[in-house]
Amino acid sequence: MNIVAKTITSVAIATTATFSLSVQAEAAQLSMGLNFTGSSSFNSGFIPPDTMGAVGPNHIVEMINGRYAIYSKTNGSLIQGTSLDQFWINAGIAPTRYSFDPRIVYDPFSQRWFAASVDNARSNNNFLVAVSKSSDPTAGWTGFAIDSDSTNSRWADFPTLGFDRDGIYLAANMFGIVKLHLICSHL
Repeated sequence: MNIVAKTITSVAIATTATFSLSVQAEAAQLSMGLNFTGSSSFNSGFIPPDTMGAVGPNHIVEMINGRYAIYSKTNGSLIQGTSLDQFWINAGIAPTRYSFDPRIVYDPFSQRWFAASVDNARSNNNFLVAVSKSSDPTAGWTGFAIDSDSTNSRWADFPTLGFDRDGIYLAANMFGIVKLHLICSHL
């Protein structure tokens, strides 16, 4: 897999799409699936938790601010759990200060999980991206850190993550970095 980093500055553009949907009049039978309590970021100090999860063939993977967890799709039992920072360290990346705003998706075509986050909210920061080594998220991950802005004048916040047959895609809110200069006077 080739990872290509590009910095794109965008302006929000409002668009409208119109579509119609044909629905058959047959009654659909729905059944509730598995219910279980996921992780909590209450004790991690992150508010809001920015909850995110994805479902694969055998697992439910949850990433929230401060926490990473894998649950059994069959019974909801916790299989593996750690801090979000430890997830990135295990994937081969040491987050600068801490990681936050995670995203997770499962691609059924490549049979891989993709995760993203950002680090270091007080200065220029990195996109953190990881890909699972197989369709089993417990089998390990390979991570990459990508500078969010090579000019060091903006930092990425609240990244988004998507994929199609050609690649994985990251976007984020890019905020200007305000540098404060403290002036001290002595008596």
